Amino acid sequence: MAGAELLVEPLRRQLVPTEPFNQLPKQFPMVIDMSTGFHFRREGKGILLAWNDHDETPGFKTDFDPTFVEKILTHAASRVPVLAEAEVNPRRAWAGLYEMTPDHHCIIGPAPNVKGLYFVNGFSGHGVMHSPASGRITAELVLQGHSDLIDAKQLSVERFKEGKLLVEAAVL
Repeated sequence: MAGAELLVEPLRRQLVPTEPFNQLPKQFPMVIDMSTGFHFRREGKGILLAWNDHDETPGFKTDFDPTFVEKILTHAASRVPVLAEAEVNPRRAWAGLYEMTPDHHCIIGPAPNVKGLYFVNGFSGHGVMHSPASGRITAELVLQGHSDLIDAKQLSVERFKEGKLLVEAAVL
């Protein structure tokens, strides 16, 4: 709407909670299988299962796909065999959108062709975690023209045109 091009696309992420499941400890940290991106954590009395389906295509799809249950349970059982016994009610599962950039890193900085417009988006699910630093970086860019915290040029939207994508090895 402002006449600025922004390389951010919505991508559906689906989450599947199990019914109450007592075959894992009551408390444990989030566990991530870095080889597949499958991850899970305790959620109340059950387990919350998550995995980014590599067959997912960009778009504003917020409906939960019931066929995803079998896919994620396959990952769950192969990583933690006892999860094969977990019961899932697909009506309790949900989907949401991640804002994805080509390199899965946020864009922070001025729009190259619209004076006074700054981008702070494309966090791919990390926005809340990165918000304190992002706010500081953006404030410094607006007030000083540079950030004292980091070299903000590496997060500019121009990195895509320049072919300077950031490497992200662990996309959840």
